[in-house]
Amino acid sequence: MSEAAPSSVLEGIPIVRRLQSVRGYNVGVLCALVLSLASSTLIILRYGSPTTGEPRDLFSDHLRHVLETWTFLFRGFGVYRGTFGTTALTNYPHFDVPSVGVPWPLMPVTYPMGTFAFFLPPTLVGAYVPMTRSAFTKVIVLYVVVMTHLAILGVARCLRGASAGRTVVLVAVWFFMLKMCLHGFYDGVWLGLGAMSIAKLADQRYGASLQWFAAAAFTSLKAVSLAPVGACALFLLMRSGARVWTKLALAAPAALVCLHVLWTVVVTFRYVPKPGTSTYEVAKSILLPIGTAGEVVIAAGIIAALLVALNSNWLVAISIALATAVTIHHAGHAWHAAVLVPSALLPGALPSDRRIGLTREIVALWMLGVSQIAYLTPLYAIVEYMIQRVE
Repeated sequence: MSEAAPSSVLEGIPIVRRLQSVRGYNVGVLCALVLSLASSTLIILRYGSPTTGEPRDLFSDHLRHVLETWTFLFRGFGVYRGTFGTTALTNYPHFDVPSVGVPWPLMPVTYPMGTFAFFLPPTLVGAYVPMTRSAFTKVIVLYVVVMTHLAILGVARCLRGASAGRTVVLVAVWFFMLKMCLHGFYDGVWLGLGAMSIAKLADQRYGASLQWFAAAAFTSLKAVSLAPVGACALFLLMRSGARVWTKLALAAPAALVCLHVLWTVVVTFRYVPKPGTSTYEVAKSILLPIGTAGEVVIAAGIIAALLVALNSNWLVAISIALATAVTIHHAGHAWHAAVLVPSALLPGALPSDRRIGLTREIVALWMLGVSQIAYLTPLYAIVEYMIQRVE
């Protein structure tokens, strides 16, 4: 029996069928993005705290970043040379360092200059546009929400190439990024930049991949979890047939960013709270010193890395190992869970990757287990808080 004929000549062409699938994926993502952005905006406008602008009124990191940006505009690199309580300017219209929460005045600024570039628009709005503090704090969070939703497009672009398991990964990462931006955390932005780096690596555009990696690293130190992507892109770029000067021109920005990040870490290290101080106890990882929970996280990382390595997904395996190391040192703060995400986006980035769907399932189980042990703020906490506000 012969196969059923396609309903049209065009539908019989493989590339057309693929374009239809991609188009459907893109339309679905855009519709969900609009709905997500509208819902997030309503949540902030209706339930945002007048003190911090975010629904639970627990986090003030976004306020601190505005003050850091304001200080950087006038003191430049001086913002890094001491604890923030000693380097910060005190003439910002809406708030000062003590009012944005403890222990920020006792800790150094450990963010690269890309953070200041990101928060420059709301910083200038707050400085020169008259408004109440409650309105301005919501403006900051809304700005983070909008930029995070733009970054989600980068994640969707990264997952567009390989369909195996992409819907589950996209939804999981989407909800994680949504939770972070509703709290005022901008980590979704560097994740979006990193996702574009992975997408370009999969497209074998190694120079572009390196530039996106540089942008992510320039925005957050947590982009260290993308180091395998940057290293792989650099290695493949140097092995490509491009001209030497082209290779150097593409690699130079990434090299400068890495040097800046390293300089930031070295300069601020002396001001990091020392063990035994009250500030250290607030900021330290819940997995240190390493006990049973830490051993479980390490064992899970080793097992997951070995399993994906057996599928020839070496870049994913290295990413899992690196994310595990970062988790041990930063566990307990939910926004640090962003270091786990690149491992879920990497399957399929290299031609040598095999059994992509299985690899994503392994990574998803690993992320679920580690996030429950090491990162403790669930999405439902926002919903619970909103219900309490209504009651």
